[in-house]
Amino acid sequence: MITKQEAFDTVIAVGFDDPEMAPKAYRGALMKTGAPHQRERLPAPLCADLVRYGTHTEGAFGLGLLTLVLGCANWGVYPGPVIASNGRGTQCGVLADPAGDDWRGRPERSGKHLMDGSADFPWGGLALPHFDSSALLAVYDSWGWPGGSKSDASYRDDRGRLRAVDFNSVLRSGFRDEWLRWSTALLRRVDFHRWTFSYWLAKFWEPIWRETAAAIGGSVTWPEIVASASMNARFANSAKGAAKKARGLPAAEVEAAYLKYKSKRSERAVGRAKRQIAYTKRVAVVYEAAHIEAL
Repeated sequence: MITKQEAFDTVIAVGFDDPEMAPKAYRGALMKTGAPHQRERLPAPLCADLVRYGTHTEGAFGLGLLTLVLGCANWGVYPGPVIASNGRGTQCGVLADPAGDDWRGRPERSGKHLMDGSADFPWGGLALPHFDSSALLAVYDSWGWPGGSKSDASYRDDRGRLRAVDFNSVLRSGFRDEWLRWSTALLRRVDFHRWTFSYWLAKFWEPIWRETAAAIGGSVTWPEIVASASMNARFANSAKGAAKKARGLPAAEVEAAYLKYKSKRSERAVGRAKRQIAYTKRVAVVYEAAHIEAL
């Protein structure tokens, strides 16, 4: 059975394009691209193990990590998920990618990558989950403040409110360079990335999974629960409060609520949300492929 650290370290190895960082069990399945920080793809054996490890266990850790990496970060899978047989001897081959991108990850400045929020890649948010606001404050509390403590006047506005908890405000501030030096050093640490995964799973995924899984009954199936929970987690990564109102609803209704929320901002925001929804649907496809193969 795969451990959390093995899974975390394999994701980190893919993100840094360094197979040697991965546990031996997955090292041979990693595809070195020579172009880190773009088009990342998880090895299919890892995806299958995460499904088998994490569907019926407390917190559904495996499905949560897949939701973060495939759904929120828009990474891909290599090779694409395959159903070798449909139970009647028919070869089915590689399943269609809901995102229509041949199971690839996103390029730079699109999707999410390990070094986002560093001096070289100063956009989106901090680390793979794109931490901002309260999550960014949690980073400071656990990993220290750049250049001092949160009591330093340079981190507060004229009214005494913390300025460094809003990522975009940081980039427009006078302490931008100092902050980016701090973030770059932090993002080079494997233990920090492990912490970001654990934090996201505990604060975002696990409450969503518990409430969604509690809705099982009648004609509701596990694939439908996985689709709903993963879609809600993607919604929550953008708007936690609004997504909470859609917990436990069918995936299509969660999707509609997400688009409605984004429509209040702009047509461009709706377009981005539609792309994010398409990538999030990869989680349910990977789940079904691994589940059928395990039978």
